[in-house]
Amino acid sequence: MAARAVIPPGAPNWVTPRGLRLLQEESEYLNTELRHEEDKAKKSALQQRLAELDQRLASAKIIDLTSNPPEEIRFGATVKLLSQGEESVIKLVGADESDLSTGLISIHSPLAKALLGKRPGQTLNLNTDDGGEISTVILDVTYMEVT
Repeated sequence: MAARAVIPPGAPNWVTPRGLRLLQEESEYLNTELRHEEDKAKKSALQQRLAELDQRLASAKIIDLTSNPPEEIRFGATVKLLSQGEESVIKLVGADESDLSTGLISIHSPLAKALLGKRPGQTLNLNTDDGGEISTVILDVTYMEVT
């Protein structure tokens, strides 16, 4: 299993209802594995992962997406972007729920930080890894739960 996503020191551990459910399901799975594991080294590794997960669950703060301003990008926003002639859709989620391949972007990522507080119609100039810049237009902002 991949390493747990990093939450910057002092940053809140915001989760969507889906994100909390995923953490709880992972905890149930690891507890089941732990009960059936006989190898001491593997058991120790499972216990360590469970301890880290328990900390995440204890610090999780569920955010009510309906309380966000409807036209402003905040945690939980689904954002439609236009960049280099191509439209894409991303959703700003908690660190443990993020999955770039499906458009779920961590609220702690540079892209999310650049988008926070913005509204449809605004243009951002985003830096690329190669030192260039891409102009990106915010087309739409909605708040819907990912299932």
